[in-house]
Amino acid sequence: MGKINSPLRALLFDMDGTVTRPTLHFGKIQEEIGLPPPLLENMLSLEMGDEKDRAFHLLEKFEHEAAQSSELNAGAFALLERLDRDHIPRGLITRNSRRSVEVTLSRHGIQFDSIRTRDDGPVKPDPSAIFEICQELSVRPEEILLVGDYKYDIEAGERAGSKTALLTNGKTPEFLREIAPDFIIETLSELNTLLDQITNR
Repeated sequence: MGKINSPLRALLFDMDGTVTRPTLHFGKIQEEIGLPPPLLENMLSLEMGDEKDRAFHLLEKFEHEAAQSSELNAGAFALLERLDRDHIPRGLITRNSRRSVEVTLSRHGIQFDSIRTRDDGPVKPDPSAIFEICQELSVRPEEILLVGDYKYDIEAGERAGSKTALLTNGKTPEFLREIAPDFIIETLSELNTLLDQITNR
């Protein structure tokens, strides 16, 4: 774990595989929908009609089922409590639907100060949602840390000029050679080291 050398005023999280344990099986989803990766981008590029409606119906079905059975990731609840105590705002940025986010947050009784889903505009790795959340939280992109478990999270953060932390969940992802996160962590609990740097100044 490295050090934060500039002010850090907010944390921004991905959802699946970050706040919650990874449960979506993208290979199975791609097979059933019948499109190759990147799945969401290929779905969005479909012309309006039955094929596109079917694809999003299937994706939302998988997401809703995952949300209903979701479990918080190791260290997530304690970290969110810590952010509350230290008055550090947090945002959520996900490629999932707004409906699946609402089900997940309701299931676990957790909240975020600002949320962006695929229903709200361009998705990661596009940085647009980061800029919107920063404006809503009254912080600058360079003052946030974006935490996620996939390369799109890191790429979005880099494009926005934000600090990034890749959560590996104990595994070394193949895409790691394609990205350069500022921090690599195995569990969310490791972020307490960064928070200690901030609150002890």
